[in-house]
Amino acid sequence: MIRGIRYSLQGLLLAALIPALVATTLIVAIIAYQEMRNSIIAGFDAKLTAVGTTVSSLIDPAEHATLLAAVRAGQQGEEIENSDLFQKAVAPLRQIRKELGLTYLYTQAPKGGLDIIYVLDANTDENHSPPGTIDSLPAADAGNILSVLDSGQPHITDIQQWQQWGLIKTAFVPLPATDGHYQGMVGADVDISTINGQLRVALVSAGLIGAGVLLTSLAVALPAARRIADPIAAMKLAGFRLAAGEMAVSVTPHGATELQDLARAFNKMRGEVQQEMALVDAAERRTEWGRRANALLRLLNERAPATTRQVVPGDTLLDGAISFQDGAIAWLTLAGQEPLRARIRHLQVQHLASDARSLQQAEARLLPLLGHDLLCLFRVQGHGVTVHSRIGLTLADGTVLPPGTCIVPLHREQLLTVTGDGRRMTFAPYQGDAG
Repeated sequence: MIRGIRYSLQGLLLAALIPALVATTLIVAIIAYQEMRNSIIAGFDAKLTAVGTTVSSLIDPAEHATLLAAVRAGQQGEEIENSDLFQKAVAPLRQIRKELGLTYLYTQAPKGGLDIIYVLDANTDENHSPPGTIDSLPAADAGNILSVLDSGQPHITDIQQWQQWGLIKTAFVPLPATDGHYQGMVGADVDISTINGQLRVALVSAGLIGAGVLLTSLAVALPAARRIADPIAAMKLAGFRLAAGEMAVSVTPHGATELQDLARAFNKMRGEVQQEMALVDAAERRTEWGRRANALLRLLNERAPATTRQVVPGDTLLDGAISFQDGAIAWLTLAGQEPLRARIRHLQVQHLASDARSLQQAEARLLPLLGHDLLCLFRVQGHGVTVHSRIGLTLADGTVLPPGTCIVPLHREQLLTVTGDGRRMTFAPYQGDAG
């Protein structure tokens, strides 16, 4: 493949299929031509043998023997041809040759060696051989030809070159025997041009068969290539769209079973990628939200009044506290793991309680605001802590405070430690601070 040139999948499939189709078509055409050629040659063999056998049956052995004796006696060929006996004997040969379109039809007898001598000849043109004309058999096939007189069986030659007559195909059939011996034979010839004419027709027919096979193969190969290439092209496009972030893309399974399995595998992979991307997006959003929340929390803490307690990320104690002149209010909520939410709630509480006339009034305003997220609310005032709790609390001495409202005394210069919700909180009297 040339570098720098891009090929479509369908083009690659066709590039692989077409040479195979052409080779297959060529093989089919060659086989078809060979079969037709063999059939044509076999047809000529059967025709020539049939003609030779028919002519042999029409010739009177005694009359032919008389003509052969005249030839061997040296009588002139023209004189023999003018005789009534010759004309009677040659008449059926001329009629058969004319009707069947044979090149040559004759009778001959051996003269000695490779030579033969003609007796009857159906030709009347320039290729006519008068009685007594001598010819030589092809050396390569002379033994087979002469064996006709010994075996009494016909012999058909291949297409071969004769010195005088050119390329011809011949069938030799023995004449009826006289005195138990075969004295001569019938020769039926067809010229190679006649055979070639039919072979050309066979070649054209084989070419047409090959062209038909090729066109049929292409008609099957093109849709087959499309059926393979189109689903893969669709998956390729879907892959590009998926890579571009289009998570809703999918491929409809169709075509061969393997391609349907591939499409289903792609859709499954797309679903997994979509899930992974959703997880990544969620993680990125959480990270971004955490970053912004921490930045906002730092900003709120930086701007907090000096009299208020700051809530910082990672605070594991109270979720918020606010000081008043005569005490403080602190709280523990379900949102204790979200510093920004705790800080915003702290500011809301501060704003709501800023104009309260007493801790009790501030406490009454805070309880609805904190709502269902509230676990514990502590009001530190003087030497006692009023506790509103939805969970059980434990004091440092092991005393358990059940859910509800109770007052825990604070002694001078003595710290009160409370444990609840996995956190430890300490309160001091008179300070209005929670740590």
